[in-house]
Amino acid sequence: MIYESDHRSWCRLELRREMNMGATNFHYAVKSRRRKPESVFRELQEQARYEYGHSGYTGTIAESYGFEDVTDQYKGKRMRTIENDLLEKLDKWGPCALVRRNGTFHFMGWAST
Repeated sequence: MIYESDHRSWCRLELRREMNMGATNFHYAVKSRRRKPESVFRELQEQARYEYGHSGYTGTIAESYGFEDVTDQYKGKRMRTIENDLLEKLDKWGPCALVRRNGTFHFMGWAST
């Protein structure tokens, strides 16, 4: 899905969409050179709540408790390698991960369903 909002665009990339004991994974990619990741994260959460509701267990970034910037840990690695590694390390109770790549913020993690 690609979303347009005030000349900003972002897309939700479909990863493996695995169900894992009441959780599913997500990956949002947002092109943004001048915005701060905090504002992008809040906007993605608001959009997810608008589309999937406020009742919780949506399987989206709306369920995430913040994010952790892990860009420095993955410099020079391919995005698929990063995704696979992060999906092994993250869980639905912690923050999602942020990876900055070529002017794009990648938010990845697990969410309760």
